[in-house]
Amino acid sequence: MRTIFVLDEKNYTDDMPCEERHVVRALIERDGKLAMQKSAAGIYKIPGGTMDPEEDRADALSREVLEETGLVIVRSTITEIGATVEKRRDLFDPGKIFLRLTYFYSCRVTGEQFPLHLTDSERDLGFTAVWADPLDAIAANEKADVDRHCYERDTRFLEWYVRNREPVAMQGSI
Repeated sequence: MRTIFVLDEKNYTDDMPCEERHVVRALIERDGKLAMQKSAAGIYKIPGGTMDPEEDRADALSREVLEETGLVIVRSTITEIGATVEKRRDLFDPGKIFLRLTYFYSCRVTGEQFPLHLTDSERDLGFTAVWADPLDAIAANEKADVDRHCYERDTRFLEWYVRNREPVAMQGSI
């Protein structure tokens, strides 16, 4: 999968141990809007999350989208977009390198809608599932008064997406 961009803070040394995470994210478009998560503070995130060790990317993508939006992915429509790389000193353990590889896919969803199954932290942050205009999500994230690590990757990806997208009529409901 091609790399779209790299966010490397270069605030670490190469001899530090590295914690590597693999994440999947889904772009689901309908009428020019994207299925997204929105926090009570107004931060927008693209649905997806960390892959479990035994999961393949399609399984992880389907699980995460269902949990975070209640939408069901049509697996035959999953299409690679590209990957992003984040590398920095770990925020919680400064003696480690944090490396996150995020794989973005576009996909369609069925008309089914199920209840959300959010993590405790997502509930604490007041996340809900919404359809959002990507430009509105970018503007909201850029104005947010929270740690940039919470939204930088998704905001940068949305900026790239707006510049490079080919309109596709996607379906779904939130």
